[in-house]
This record gives sequence, C-alpha cells and structure tokens, in this order.
Amino acid sequence: MAEYFPSFSGDGEHIVFSARYGSSNPADVQINVFAMDANGGDVRKLTDMNTVEEFGVWIE
Repeated sequence: MAEYFPSFSGDGEHIVFSARYGSSNPADVQINVFAMDANGGDVRKLTDMNTVEEFGVWIE
C-alpha cells in the first residue's frame, strides 16, 4: 500500500489522502480516498469505485 497527497482539515484534526493498494498486477490495483484522525486512528475508506479515485482535499 502507498499513501500520498495528504490534505489536512482546517483544524488539523483530520487528514484525507489517496492510497494505492492491491495485487502486484497493475490491472488489479485500486486507488481510493481515505480519511483518518491526525493521530493515525479511525481510518475510513471514503470511496469504493472500480475507477481511480484520488486527490481528495478538505474544503471549508
């Protein structure tokens, strides 16, 4: 798994990021957007598509 493009919430309490994971076969790789607490807890998958989902950002 590789995590990238982190974006912090305005209060710094949460992070949204993209993650690439799955098989070593490029055809089976998934890329989705996740969120978690800034301390690394409560990781939540925000997207679950058969397409590439990335570049999540906080907008307030």
